[in-house]
Amino acid sequence: MKKLTKKILKENKFYNSHDIAKRTGNKIYLSYTGVEYGRFYQSAKWQVVGIGIKTDPDPDSAWYNHGMKTFNVFGRKEKESKFQEALVWIKEKYNLEMTYRDPNGNYHPMGTLEKLKEILEGKNE
Repeated sequence: MKKLTKKILKENKFYNSHDIAKRTGNKIYLSYTGVEYGRFYQSAKWQVVGIGIKTDPDPDSAWYNHGMKTFNVFGRKEKESKFQEALVWIKEKYNLEMTYRDPNGNYHPMGTLEKLKEILEGKNE
């Protein structure tokens, strides 16, 4: 199978990282969001996105994180260290290793790529 591109995924109705996680049976993935300027400024962040579950165990976390465990990034120098911090947290909390980086730039647990290829090959038969 060729490299999985956004175009190939879109043709098979995988429109975003949420679709990839949901259809491969994963409950979480790691997403990066850049800084958002303007009236509702938000810093850049890595977020552990849960499908049907809240990943942030803190009941007092900020409402705008929508129940997702968030690792705020203040400056480019922090991006890699916060990424590593998020990976360690996911490993400790869920015993998962985030190894597959999808074309959208988000990370999924080990085995996702194989499941995704099985799904796509099944459609192509």
